[in-house]
Amino acid sequence: MEDIGPMRCPTHLNNYLRQKEHMKTYNCDGCKMDGHGQSYMCTKCDYVLHLQCMFPSNKIAPSFLQNDKIFEFMKEPRPLPKPSYKRYCDACGFEVKGFVYHCFKMGFDLHPCCASLGSHLEIDGQIFTLKKDSAPKKCDLCGTDDAKKSDVIDSGWFYASKNKDYKCHVSCIMNLAIKSTIKGNSSINDGMALANLELLPTVNKRRSGRDGSKYWRILKAIVVYVISIAVGDPTTIMAKLAVESVVQLGALMF
Repeated sequence: MEDIGPMRCPTHLNNYLRQKEHMKTYNCDGCKMDGHGQSYMCTKCDYVLHLQCMFPSNKIAPSFLQNDKIFEFMKEPRPLPKPSYKRYCDACGFEVKGFVYHCFKMGFDLHPCCASLGSHLEIDGQIFTLKKDSAPKKCDLCGTDDAKKSDVIDSGWFYASKNKDYKCHVSCIMNLAIKSTIKGNSSINDGMALANLELLPTVNKRRSGRDGSKYWRILKAIVVYVISIAVGDPTTIMAKLAVESVVQLGALMF
């Protein structure tokens, strides 16, 4: 699909945004979601964008959705019948407040970073597929206090393994990251403590026996992958992950 970037700072239209590495969490002025790592910032003010918000495509067609559903880029979400109504990202379940990909046919919305989630993953021999239909009421994270929903409208999309041993809502992973950030009083990257992911051993207690270690390793890999994409930093965080687990990306969503 045709790219419509690079975007410009609305206050300084004649000034190009420059690439910048953020070691702490920032709030993207495009989609209004948190980001980390690589970004693009105005040299004359604090206007900052995710990489995905800096170089959006005019249209995208997620490969895992049937019937070639087309999403169009919009700088603001479509108005709803009542001011009190809100739009939510169908992938992560969080509110859409700025840049968004919208499907006029189905009414779906995607944050630009969420639109970059891979439709297929292979982690430690397990094949995962990103799904929308028949979402499970509970996933491997839903039972933990730290992953329970707060600002999400529903469970949204989820990753499920081919053998049905693993399933994780994208929204639960995002809640886990946010709660960990609050507890750590730091950035998503620091708060998640990617080398340890302190909250996940609670989940690991559900599995016992020989597969316990593998279960923990694979679950951790899914969490780190989703967070890295959602905060617009698929390179820095994924490099940390690659040390411990091999993750192969299948066909991307566009």
